[in-house]
Amino acid sequence: GISEQAWNTVNLAVSAGILDVIAGGQLVLAGDPKQLGPVLRSPIAIEHGLGISLLERLMTHNPLYGKATGAYNPEFVTKLLLNYRSHPDILTIPNELFYDNELQSRADQMVTHSYCNWEKLPEKGFPIIFHGVLGKDEREGNSPSFFNVAEIVVLMSYLKALLETQKKKGIAKISAKEIGIISPYRKQVEKIRKAVDKELKAVPDIKDLKVGSVEEFQGQERKVILISTVRSTRDYVKFLKFCSEKGGSTGVQNDILDDINELEFAEIFKHLTVNEPPAGERSGESAVQQQAEPAWRFEH
Repeated sequence: GISEQAWNTVNLAVSAGILDVIAGGQLVLAGDPKQLGPVLRSPIAIEHGLGISLLERLMTHNPLYGKATGAYNPEFVTKLLLNYRSHPDILTIPNELFYDNELQSRADQMVTHSYCNWEKLPEKGFPIIFHGVLGKDEREGNSPSFFNVAEIVVLMSYLKALLETQKKKGIAKISAKEIGIISPYRKQVEKIRKAVDKELKAVPDIKDLKVGSVEEFQGQERKVILISTVRSTRDYVKFLKFCSEKGGSTGVQNDILDDINELEFAEIFKHLTVNEPPAGERSGESAVQQQAEPAWRFEH
């Protein structure tokens, strides 16, 4: 039978005059339970499980909306399988992890392959760079949000190189508005914005470059996305392994980390002054990070 939450939703639609059940009306929920979930600020809502959307509850707890025989019942669930956004290599890992390898790439190759010959790619034809950075996650004062200056330096070098490709033959032109920079920590977002304003203020339309948290990019598209993870863990390496096997990994290697003197490291990156203003805000993390409590949040 239908879940209590879905029944309440139907009742609400009927009482609002949206749905005529007598005439055979239907209520359609559209969404993707494998993307960002609800952003909750109420501890009571979190305690009562509202961090899981109605759509996800239906698909995980109600057999009508599950894959009982390896496929969804078409009378209840329609899964969209054609992807019109991503290069096939970018689609590979999320397809494997979240979508049962059922997604099919149908994006325009004139767009998805436009930077496959960029000179900064470790492996030409593979449009992903996983750049390992010898950095240090830091926090200011009593702010809970982390930042990583070394990652900002590397990110800025890639950003400058991207913007300079407009002068080179054989590479598609790109403007600031076609580039997005994502970080899960608000403090890192803040410092990246400051670095961009400081070092690239002479670039035309640089104000159109969007730097934001994960949820700020939900549903949006950019020709190129740069991601600053800020922190790392040994537990989640499936994507890194994929990039390494494809030849897309670069940057520092684990076996040289112990040979770097911390004082020398600090000297290298001291020119990028992004550590002001001093801490004082109640919370420096994005809404999702404040609520999610990921397993690596309390690692040291």
